[in-house]
Amino acid sequence: MKNIFARVNIFARVPAFIMAATVFFAFQSLALAPAHADEGSQGHAPALIGLIRAGEIAEQNLKARLIEAELDIKDDTLCYKVNVSRAGDHFQLWINGHTGNIVRAKKPFLSNLWIDVAAGKRLKMAGNVPSVLPRMHVIEKEVGGDIQYMRFEIEDDQPQYEIEIMTPAGPTELVIDAVTGARKAQ
Repeated sequence: MKNIFARVNIFARVPAFIMAATVFFAFQSLALAPAHADEGSQGHAPALIGLIRAGEIAEQNLKARLIEAELDIKDDTLCYKVNVSRAGDHFQLWINGHTGNIVRAKKPFLSNLWIDVAAGKRLKMAGNVPSVLPRMHVIEKEVGGDIQYMRFEIEDDQPQYEIEIMTPAGPTELVIDAVTGARKAQ
C-alpha cells in the first residue's frame, strides 16, 4: 500500500510543478517582450484601422477600384490584404492593420494571366461601378458592426458586393448591388 500512495503523491506534485514553470515562463516572456513605440498607454497593441480605411488607402494610392479585402497576416504583421482593379489590371496590396502603411504592393503576374482568362469581365466591370466604400460606412453604422470581408462578384450578369460584417449578435453576410448600393435579398 505504501508504494501506491508514494506514486500518487509524485503524480499529484507534477501538475503543480508544471503550473509553476508555466507561470514563471509566462512572466519571463512578458518581461523580455520588446516595447513597441506605437502601443497604447496600457501596453496594448494599437487599434486596427479597419477594412474600410484600408480600402480607402488602396483606392487612393492606386486610383483603382476595390474588389476584395480581408484581414490577414503578412511577415508576422497583422495586415489587410486588399485587391484592386485599375483598367482591367489586378493589383494586390498589403496594408499594415495598425498604421495604415502600405507594406507591399504588387501586380501578380500569374494571377493576372488567370484573371485575363477567367475573370477579365469581373475586373473590367469593377472599374465601371461606383466605389463601395461610402456604402460600407453606412452599413457599419446601420448594422452596428465591423466589416470583416468584402468581395466584388458578378451574379447573373449583375455586379454585386458580398460583405461579411461582425455584429454583436455574430457574423452577418450581406449582398449589395454594386450599381445602386441597395441591399439584395439572399
